[in-house]
Amino acid sequence: ACERYRVTRTEKDGLITVLAGKLRAPYDLVYAIDGSIYFSVAANGPAGSAVYQITPKGELRVGSRDCELPRGVALAPNQQKLYAADAGAAKIWVYDIAGDGALHNGRVFAPARSRGLKTDERGNVWTVDSRSVVVFDAEGRRLGEISMPEDASNCGWGDGFRNLYVTATTSVYKIETKVNGTRTY
Repeated sequence: ACERYRVTRTEKDGLITVLAGKLRAPYDLVYAIDGSIYFSVAANGPAGSAVYQITPKGELRVGSRDCELPRGVALAPNQQKLYAADAGAAKIWVYDIAGDGALHNGRVFAPARSRGLKTDERGNVWTVDSRSVVVFDAEGRRLGEISMPEDASNCGWGDGFRNLYVTATTSVYKIETKVNGTRTY
């Protein structure tokens, strides 16, 4: 979980393990199959704005400082790429993931005022962009847009990864999709 100053894991017995502390405003995270955790911090402070990785051994390292204001993070279905929403520069970045989980070859994937994003099993990227959900294909081409009745802040897959839930200013919305979301744990 992203908490105010830390990233934590709740154990089966209910105890909380701090995975990374002394952070300012961790925003979003994703868990990779190799045990890595990637998360965004979108604030100044001791750690600064960056996309971070907690390695399977528990080491905290900076993945990238490319984003001005990193928000959402998501893995490609094959977990060989990581997407990061940059709300400050109005772009989505994509990174290749090395064998040790390090991020490299960062490049702009698509223009978007994204705050949160997720991927589906076809490799499409679903992102919240103000009052809409915008979908890009795996090459960064805009496929379409779903209007929202209020400002959206983030999204996540639910109902067996079949429907997209979108958090907004005062509500949570459910969007029924025809594709399954990427299963990340």
